[in-house]
Amino acid sequence: MTIKDELRLARIQIEIALRELEKKTDCPYTFSMGNISYDREGNFSVKLEATKRGGVSKSELEYNASKGWLGLPDFGSLFVHQGCTYEITGINRTGTKVIAKQKQNGKGYLFGVDFVKFLVSGDVKK
Repeated sequence: MTIKDELRLARIQIEIALRELEKKTDCPYTFSMGNISYDREGNFSVKLEATKRGGVSKSELEYNASKGWLGLPDFGSLFVHQGCTYEITGINRTGTKVIAKQKQNGKGYLFGVDFVKFLVSGDVKK
C-alpha cells in the first residue's frame, strides 16, 4: 500500500471521527478538513477548520466580502460542468478564482470568476 493510499484511509477515519464528534449534543462546532501534506516517511499534517454551529466559516466570510463587487452567486450555489455538479466553497486570495467542491468526489477545483458566472447564470459579462 502506498503512502497516498494510507492517507486516503486515514482521511476517511478522521472524517468519521469528526462527524461522530459533531453528533454529540454538547459539541458547538462543525469541522472541515483541508488538504493533507506529507513527507516520504508518511508523516502528515492537515488543516482543520472549526465553525461555531450557526456561525459563518472563514471561507464563507472571504467569499461574501468579494461576491458583491465581482457579481458572483451565493456561497454554496451549485453548478454543473462536464456532467459533474460543483458547490461553491470559497474564493482564492486574489479574487480571480472561485473554489468549488465536486459533489461526486469531494475534491476542490478552481474556476475563473467569469466562467462560474456563466455556468450559474448562462450569461458571461462582456
